[in-house]
Amino acid sequence: VGVLRSMLFFCTCIQSSGYSDQQSFVAFTLQITTFVLSNHSLSAPVLVSDCCGVLSSLLQEDGCSRSLMASPLLLRLLEMHSSDQIELCAPSSIEVVSGRKDLLRLRKRVLSNFAVAAEMRYRIGIDNQPVVFNAFLERASATLVSQSVVSSATFTVFCADVRALIKGTTTSYFLHKVMQWLIDLKEPIIRVLVALPSLSWDLVKTWAKMTNMCLSLLTSDLVSPLPTAFCSFVFDSLGFLLDQKAAALGQGFPLTVEELNLIARLLEGVLSGTWCNVGVMAHYGDTNVQRALHTVISKFVHADASEVMSLVKHRDCFFTAISGCFSVESATQAFRQDPGFADTSFRLAAFLVQCLKRSPLPSLIEAINVVFGEKTVVWQAGAHPFVVNLFGERSEEH
Repeated sequence: VGVLRSMLFFCTCIQSSGYSDQQSFVAFTLQITTFVLSNHSLSAPVLVSDCCGVLSSLLQEDGCSRSLMASPLLLRLLEMHSSDQIELCAPSSIEVVSGRKDLLRLRKRVLSNFAVAAEMRYRIGIDNQPVVFNAFLERASATLVSQSVVSSATFTVFCADVRALIKGTTTSYFLHKVMQWLIDLKEPIIRVLVALPSLSWDLVKTWAKMTNMCLSLLTSDLVSPLPTAFCSFVFDSLGFLLDQKAAALGQGFPLTVEELNLIARLLEGVLSGTWCNVGVMAHYGDTNVQRALHTVISKFVHADASEVMSLVKHRDCFFTAISGCFSVESATQAFRQDPGFADTSFRLAAFLVQCLKRSPLPSLIEAINVVFGEKTVVWQAGAHPFVVNLFGERSEEH
C-alpha cells in the first residue's frame, strides 16, 4: 500500500509540473489506477481515494484531455465497471458498501469520474454513440430490477449510484438521457417505495440532486415533454412519501428540519428555473402538484426558525421554495380554501419573522413579499390584520 501511495503521489507531482500531457504519463497513471481498482478497491480504500483524486484532476485539465480520452487504457478501465471487475462497484459488494459510509462515498467518486470520462469521450468525438455511458445506466438499473425482492441496502446503493451519475453529467444531452432512464424505472422504484416506505428519503435526496442539476443545465427546455414527465414523477413520489407519513403518524405528522431541507432543495430545483412549468401542470389537473405544495407549506410552518437559519449552506432554499409554492396560482387557491388557512397563515408569518430577526436574507425578504405583499392571495383573503400586527405595525382596531 505504501509503495502504491508513493507512486500515486508521484503522479500528483508530475501532474502539477506541466508534463501531464505526455502519453507516457497518462499511460502510467491509468495503469496504476487500473491495478488498484481491479485488486484493492475494497481492501485498501485509501488507494482508491488517491486514484480518484488523480483521475479527477486529469479530467479537469484541458491539456491532457485528448490523449487521456483516446487512450485504450481508459476505455478498458471504463469497461471494467460495466463488466463488474471492480469489486467496490460490483453487485456482490452492495451489502458491504451500504453499511460503510466511506466505501459508499468512494463508490460514488469512482462512478462520477467514470461518468465524466464517458461523457467527454462522446463530446470530443472518440465515441460515435454514448455506449459507455449507456452501459453505466444499464449497470445501475440492473442493481434495482435484477432482484425479485429489493433490499434496503440495494435501494440505498442504487440511489447513491444515480446521484453519482448526475454529478458526473455536465451537458443537457446526457442529463436528458438520465431523465428518460429514471422515467423508464418508475414502476420498479414505486414498487420499492410501497414495500419499504422508509427508503423514500433516499429518493427525495436523489430528486433534489437531479432537479438542481436541471436548474443548472436546462435553462430553456419548455419545448420538450420529457422534463414535464419527469417532474410529474417527482411530484408523484413526493406525494406518495407524504401519504405514507400521514398513514403512519396521522395527518398532523411532523417532519424534521433535515427532511424539510431535502424537500426544500427539491422544490427549489423544480420551481426556480424554466426547465419545467409547474404552474401549467397544476392548472391542467396534476393533483399531485397541488397536494404536495399544499402539504409542504403546512409542514414548513412548524419548522424551528433557529434550526433552519443554522443551515447556512441550505437555508436560502427554504425561502425560495416558499416563494415558489405561492407562485403557483392553483396551489395557492387550494391553500386558501383549506379550513385551517388562517392558522397556517399566522404560523407562516411567525416563522418568517423569527427567521428575519436572525438574518435579513434577500431570499427571505422576497418570500415575505410573495406571500404577504399586497395583491397576494393571502392578503386578499383577509389574513392581513394579524399579519400586520405580527410585523410590528398597528392595525385600525389598535
